Amino acid sequence: MSDNQAQLPICLGEPSPVDLSTPGLVRSSSAAHRGLPAALEALRAIPGAGPAPRSGPAGSGASEATRPPLGITGDKLQEHPGNPQVSEGVTVKLDYLKFVVPADQCGYLLAAYRAHFGVPNVREGSRDHYTGEIYTFECGAWVALDRKRGGAMASFPGQALTLLGADQWMPLIRFVFDELKGRPLRVDPALDFHGRRDLVGLFHDAARDGNYCQFRTWHPVQDYRSARAGQELVGYGVYFGARGKNGGDTYLRVYDKFLETKGEIDAARVESEITGERAKLVVEHLLDCDTPEQFARQLARFVLGSIDFRDKGDRNNPGGRIHHLDRTPRLAWWAEIVEALGRVVLRVSRHKPTMTRVIEWLDRSVSTSLAKLQILCDTAGFSFDQVARLLIENGHAKLPDSWGHPAHVAGVDPLRILRS
Repeated sequence: MSDNQAQLPICLGEPSPVDLSTPGLVRSSSAAHRGLPAALEALRAIPGAGPAPRSGPAGSGASEATRPPLGITGDKLQEHPGNPQVSEGVTVKLDYLKFVVPADQCGYLLAAYRAHFGVPNVREGSRDHYTGEIYTFECGAWVALDRKRGGAMASFPGQALTLLGADQWMPLIRFVFDELKGRPLRVDPALDFHGRRDLVGLFHDAARDGNYCQFRTWHPVQDYRSARAGQELVGYGVYFGARGKNGGDTYLRVYDKFLETKGEIDAARVESEITGERAKLVVEHLLDCDTPEQFARQLARFVLGSIDFRDKGDRNNPGGRIHHLDRTPRLAWWAEIVEALGRVVLRVSRHKPTMTRVIEWLDRSVSTSLAKLQILCDTAGFSFDQVARLLIENGHAKLPDSWGHPAHVAGVDPLRILRS
């Protein structure tokens, strides 16, 4: 473990992996204990690290004896000076982080969460397709265990990370991804430009004029509510990209933080939501940072690297557009921001899925739906074989003419893949 990791501000007593077969209990499993001996010893060696707070019954609140180290309780969470300043009037924060960890690391993850965030409420339920015990902490953090997959999905919300402070972001993330072998699913870095609410209008105007790059779509956001004097504006912003299956790995939100917080924070918020392969790249870059200052500045560069604004107007052809970006200058206000903070563009190589991956995906994502369809057909007296053939015929109609070359299926054994 490196020197940076040795300073990890987590107080663990006797963490033990979760026995998923017993609701509400954290039990010892000798097989799972083999996964993290070195890391556990390093954690115990931290100066001043005492035993973890004793957990109360599931669903109980934190008593004075079990109050978390940061004092995160049900009280209203405030913005904290832990958000580092990366330039004059500009602060950065990690607003959200979601990840998964393997089954043999669940107990260590829960121990770290309890040490930082106190006693959780525990219930049976489902969250983001993980079904089992859901541990919810008062700061908004949560851990979802999955009985079928045997692992855990968890989140660090911006409120909790802000209260931790920048000096604890880096070691905590190192613990999750280096020691617990976590896999990131979503990372939301955000910038607040204090006293610069006018930036929201500049983003909007650049999008309206078509002077934005790296996204295909954008849409303005204006929220109103009824007031005595008429309609009152309570939300204003512009969003780039799309979320979900129709979107990419990056989604950008720019909005008036003053309106969103009802006057508490006078700033323009620029927030990037990064998922998929790009989220993995973000975490890899962050783990290479040696200081909290580097960590914060790298977060800022990821936000600005999500988009670019260029003057695409053709001065020699009124009404024409220039499509070669290397021939277009950045908009002046955007160039000033980029020069001050820098930007990092995350590039992901796209590979066409092999037939092996297609079969694995069918088994993972479609097999359950096919089983339900078969039960439905059997119950209603329909022929499942006929329905399946019709689905395949519809699929053939959508295939490109080039598909079917022997190279696509060479050496692929579907039965071996499904049985493995």
